Amino acid sequence: MAPFKLVLSPQNPNTRSRCEAIFEEGGHWEKNAGRRQTRRFAECASQRFHIPWPQFSLLDVGCALGDAMPVWREKYPSAKLYGCDVAEQAVRRSRECYGALADFFRASFEEIEGFWDVIYCSNVLEHFEQHAEIAELLLAHCNLLLVVAPFGELKDGSPLRPGRDDYYHVGTFYRDTFDFLAAGNKASRVETVIFGCPGGGWGITRRRRIRWVLGTLLRGRYLVQEPLQILYVIRGVRCPGFDFVRDEGRYPR
Repeated sequence: MAPFKLVLSPQNPNTRSRCEAIFEEGGHWEKNAGRRQTRRFAECASQRFHIPWPQFSLLDVGCALGDAMPVWREKYPSAKLYGCDVAEQAVRRSRECYGALADFFRASFEEIEGFWDVIYCSNVLEHFEQHAEIAELLLAHCNLLLVVAPFGELKDGSPLRPGRDDYYHVGTFYRDTFDFLAAGNKASRVETVIFGCPGGGWGITRRRRIRWVLGTLLRGRYLVQEPLQILYVIRGVRCPGFDFVRDEGRYPR
C-alpha cells in the first residue's frame, strides 16, 4: 500500500483544530451527549459479535473520551486495551477517566504504528472522504478490523458529501462499502450487521423525533429515515476463521 496522507476538502469541517475544541470540558462533545453515544455504540455493536481468543489486544481508533473502554473491559477482562485519538484533549481526558483500564496515545491515522489483534473504529470514518483508504490502512495494523458507522445516511434523499449545510458527516455507508478489501485480497472476509441503537443512535435529536411523529400522523410515513448503524467485521488475511458475527437478519441485505 502506498504511503497514506489524510486530505480534507475545503468543505470538510472535520479538522484537527475542531477536534481539539469539541473535546474541551463542557464543550460540544459533552453538550451533545457524545460520551453516552460512544458507550451505547460499543454496547450495541459488541452484542453482534464475539471474539473467541482468550487474550488479545484491542485498539480503539478515534476513541474520543474513552467511554467505550468499560464496555470492552467488562466483556473481555483479559484483553489489553488501547485507545488513540488525533486530539490531545481527548487523550488527556481519556487517561484521567480510564487510565486504569487502557493505555491511550495521540495519533492521526497515518501516525499509527504497531500491530494489534483487533482495531475498533466507531462512528469515525463517516467524517472523512478517504474512508475507504483509511480502512485499508487500519487493516494493515491488525488481524480483525471492526468498523461501525451510520447506515445509509442521506441528506434530502441523496448520499452525503462535504459542504452540505456544514454537516460533519461526509460519507454514506452501505453493505458493500468495504467489499473491495476482500476483492483485492487485502481481507479474507468482510461481514456486515445492521442494527438499531436505542439511546445512542446518530441524529437522535428532539427536532428529529418531532419530525418522525408529525410525518407519521400527517403523511403516514417518516419524514426522515430510521437511524441505523452498520458494523463491518473485516478479517485480515491472517485472521483465524472463527465465527465472530451474530447477524440478527432484521434488516434488508
